[in-house]
Order: sequence, then C-alpha cells, then structure tokens
Amino acid sequence: MALTQIKVLQDGTGASFKTLDDKLKNSVHVEDFGAVGNGTTNDATAFQNAINHVAGLGGGTVHFSKKHLIDSGITVKDYVSLKGPLDVGPDELRGSTADSVTVDGESNIVNYDKMAGQLIINSSATITFRDGAGLCGALLIRKGLDLLILGFNQAIFSNGFERITCDNVRGDCTNGIDIRNCLDISYLSNCHFWPYTTTHQDGNNSTNNLAGLDGRQFARGGIAYRFESIGDWSKITNCFSYGYYTGFRVASCNDVQLIGCGADWFVPTTAANTGTFDYTNTAQATYPTQANITNTTAGFTSLGFFISGTSSRTKLIACQAAAHRVAYVVNVSATNNSLTRTTFTDCSSWDIIDKHVFVRNGYTSFINCSYTDNNSNSETGIHIDSTADKSTILGCHFG
Repeated sequence: MALTQIKVLQDGTGASFKTLDDKLKNSVHVEDFGAVGNGTTNDATAFQNAINHVAGLGGGTVHFSKKHLIDSGITVKDYVSLKGPLDVGPDELRGSTADSVTVDGESNIVNYDKMAGQLIINSSATITFRDGAGLCGALLIRKGLDLLILGFNQAIFSNGFERITCDNVRGDCTNGIDIRNCLDISYLSNCHFWPYTTTHQDGNNSTNNLAGLDGRQFARGGIAYRFESIGDWSKITNCFSYGYYTGFRVASCNDVQLIGCGADWFVPTTAANTGTFDYTNTAQATYPTQANITNTTAGFTSLGFFISGTSSRTKLIACQAAAHRVAYVVNVSATNNSLTRTTFTDCSSWDIIDKHVFVRNGYTSFINCSYTDNNSNSETGIHIDSTADKSTILGCHFG
C-alpha cells in the first residue's frame, strides 16, 4: 500500500486526517539523504539536501543521531530546524576539578567522543541560520581535535537579525555569544561558557599564573557574552561565565536586562594581578588573544560586567561577580538622566582585586547591593570618577 493511501489522525480536538506521506515529508533524517555518520565522511551535502527538501515544503525538522563531519559550509534555510538526540543539561556536561569523583558509581568524567548527535565542524566551514531556523540537541566539536576542545574563535555570532533565542547553550571557545544590531528582543537563558575542556587538569590555586599550566588551563582570551548596537529589550537570564577576560559586555544598547547572571575568574592571585587597568580608557576591549594568553601583557585586566557606549536603561538584577580585577564597569557617554541610567539591584561581588564597581561615565543607581572584601586587598567598593554623572546608593552593604 502506498504511503499516500495511509492516513493518520492526531489525538486532540480539531485534529484532521493526514496522509502518512505528507506526515513524513516535514520531518526527515539526514541518513535518508546519504549521511554516513562515522565522523570521518563529509556529511555536509547530505545535510544540505535534507534541509533543501524540508525548506521546499515550507519548513520542518531535520534529525541526526550520529557523529557527522561537516567539512564545508551549509545553510539552514527559513523555518528549518536541525535536531540531535541530546537533552543537554548539567548531568550530561559534568565537570569538576577532581578527576576521580563518582556519584552512585558514575564517574564525573564525560567521554564526549562517545556521545551521539555530534557535528564535527571544519574550522573554515560555517553553518548559517536563516529566519526561523534553529539547532538543538547537538554537540558541536571543532574538526581535528581528539578531545572535546570546542576551540572556535566565536561560538555564536549574529549581526542584523531579530529575536535571537539561545537556551541551555554550553561552550568553551575564545569568545562566546555575540549579538549585534538586533532591532527586536533577544533572549539568552541558562547558558554556560566555561573551560569544560581543561578543568580536569591539575590546578594549584596558590600559583595561578598565565605563564604556567595552572593559568592557561582556565584563561579564555575573549568575551563570554556580548551585546552591541541596538540590542533592543534583550534579556540575559541565569547565564554564567568563568575564565573570560570579560564576562558580559553591553555596548550602545537600549533596555538590556541581565538577571541572575554570574561572572567568575581565577582565584585572584598572580594571574589576576598581572597588569594595571587603564581607567582613562575603559573602552578598551582588546585583550590578549587565545594564542598569547601566556604573556603578562601590560594593561591586562579581567572584567565581570562592562556597560559602555551609549547604552540606555541597562538593568542588572541579582548579578554576581567574583575573582575579577574589576567586577562592574560603567562607561556610558550620554547626558539624559532618565535614558542612560544604569541600575544595579541586589547585585554582589567578592574576591575582587581592585574595584568592585568603577563608574567612569554615566548615571548610576545601586540598590541593596553587597560588595565584600574577602582578601584584604584594600579594594574599593564603589569608585565614582570625577567624569561621571549623578549616582544614587541606597541600602548597600560594604563588607
């Protein structure tokens, strides 16, 4: 019997009969289009053919379940989703500084090479997502690496697209998520950028130094989360960074909210104190590159949160920063009090080397925040520069 003669009916009110042929068209598997899934055969053409097929029907889902090498660029067309088998959460991407930890007989070490749903991507290849396209349940690995060292310069980059949504994304790249020129709301939630690939190495917190293994294993030379140029009403919720020179940066965006976000770095010993932050140039964004993080570069610093440019009405709510040289920096150049105020509510920081908050320019409000000196470094709680505008401090605790 032909598939066109077999009809199926979904449960639920309003459901109507649909032929099995039509039912299957909008959901296909890459192996139906010749994908091998052995990790060494280039499956890019099979993926593209499957995507083209589904896109021609107005959109749908392309499934994959093995290790697929993507050796050349592919374009995920409008309203097509790539879907792997992984439901990635903390248990699936465990990491610990202790290599021998077991819970109920299960090791904390994850053998990423054995996981299904891998896209092994050539570093020269690009996967481009069009309007309404998506990717979920996948593990992205750079081609040529024997371990899960994601190793890309940029994990996710969007320029000129609206309503970007990233949920439960975990990465270990030089730079994390970078969204620019977004004219409508983008949501990031429950994302973690963290040194998954090196955290099991033997580290010594008392000797963290960029010139040695203990420093290199954690340092990532870029920005974990970056919003730039009209990030209109974007919301970043419950996102975390560790080991990045800048955790979160908001540059010339309006109405961005960071809620429950955290930025952590090294235990602030020698590695966090290798240079002096240039307070006369808080717009600096060029930090040591991934290849050069072993150098103790003059002017080097680490920042938890950096609000700059012409950003307006930026709100940080219940955010945390630890072990950075400077936890929060505000350098907003504008003159309208109501539009440009940066508001900190219930935010906190500790183990900071220099200043918990540095306000170079802009209006600021601090409400019920906590800044704690845990290292006897004589750091400053809130430094408001002479170039800054009015600030309000209400109910804050300085420990």
